Amino acid sequence: MSIDRAERLSGLNKYFATSIGVYMNYFVHGMQAIVIAQNKNAFAAQWGTDAAGIMSVIAWTGLGKFLTVWISGELSDRFGRKPLILLGMLSYILFFAGLVTCHNLVLASILAFLGGAATSFLDGASYPALQESYPNSPGSAVVAVKGFISVSQMLFPLFIGMLVVNKAWFGWSLIVPLVIVVINTLFMLRAPFSYDSELKENKSGSGSAYEERKAAKAKAEAEAAALAEKRFVTRPKFAVEGICCLIYGFVSLTTFYLISQVLTMYGKDYIGMAEMSSRALMTYYTFGSLAAVFLASVVMAKGLKTIAVLLIYTCGSTISLFALAAIPTPFVANITSFTIGFFAAGGALQAGIAIMTEFFPGKKGRNLGIYYTFMGLGSYVAPVVASYLMKIDFKYVLYFDAFVALAGILLMSIVAVRYTKVFGKKIFSLKD
Repeated sequence: MSIDRAERLSGLNKYFATSIGVYMNYFVHGMQAIVIAQNKNAFAAQWGTDAAGIMSVIAWTGLGKFLTVWISGELSDRFGRKPLILLGMLSYILFFAGLVTCHNLVLASILAFLGGAATSFLDGASYPALQESYPNSPGSAVVAVKGFISVSQMLFPLFIGMLVVNKAWFGWSLIVPLVIVVINTLFMLRAPFSYDSELKENKSGSGSAYEERKAAKAKAEAEAAALAEKRFVTRPKFAVEGICCLIYGFVSLTTFYLISQVLTMYGKDYIGMAEMSSRALMTYYTFGSLAAVFLASVVMAKGLKTIAVLLIYTCGSTISLFALAAIPTPFVANITSFTIGFFAAGGALQAGIAIMTEFFPGKKGRNLGIYYTFMGLGSYVAPVVASYLMKIDFKYVLYFDAFVALAGILLMSIVAVRYTKVFGKKIFSLKD
């Protein structure tokens, strides 16, 4: 065995446990993202509110994400991956523990805000930590995050459904993720992070690791921008495709985030599905999103362009949402739950980021930061609007989501036209 290979293997072994801890955080995140909506009736009784009030609390989760997503990556670079990950985990502990005993809407909103901020803290440190742990396969390390979230969101609604059917205490749906994150926190306290080790070593030297890495990142972005210039037939316009991509970040997040919060409510309260059947809608939705990730990777490996996949996904989610709203039957709900998950939550958001990076490879960090901010805004606006529409008629929530998705088609159509002009390529051609 060569020394290089031995070093690579030891590196993988050294950070393997760390990556498992990171993935377990995202397993918990899958539960955190839907726990309030899935326990709607229990929380409504505990907080003295209704479905609209529940959505207003969920909106505070989005506000927490919106206000912290911009700074989380910067804090992670400056202070290290572990401190920010531990901060996110501590916030999750307070979130779940607080919800067990919370009996008023104000405290519930504060806890929801904390849960949203926790997700931003984890994202800002976990994604780069995984890429640094597996430098030879960073994409695969990050894609695995989606798998852990999906498995969690497929199983969790059914677990809550079993609690409801058996008239068990709903708090078990909070205790289980709380115990997982507490145990994982104790484990992560001792976990090594490559970036943090470099940061510690360089602080005693002539320059800080943060400044060095920041300079290296700026240099890499400049080189990428210079390389991209050779691919452009005409220069991209930030005022056109840049703005369209940013708004699409809001549209894409709104589309799948809103439906993930109201899908079970829609099945049970609006079309009268049984307890377990209504919760299974979320399982179908999540399974669809997971299936789309694998299919997209296959077709894109065959040469289908990201912009083409994005157009197909956006059209599919729009049609599915209109069908779900217009035909309120269990059969249609089962089918469209899968298709909405497939088209809306199966990678459209990430594809939007990829398209924006393709147009604007320089200043990647800044562009992604703005994109994530628009995403965070969507996670706040969507439940706020839903809380008002629910007071009129539940179906308007779905129609609102469908029209948002329709706006996504218009945005991506503009981007597709610009793509052909900027790169001189047909978007549905498999040839470069």
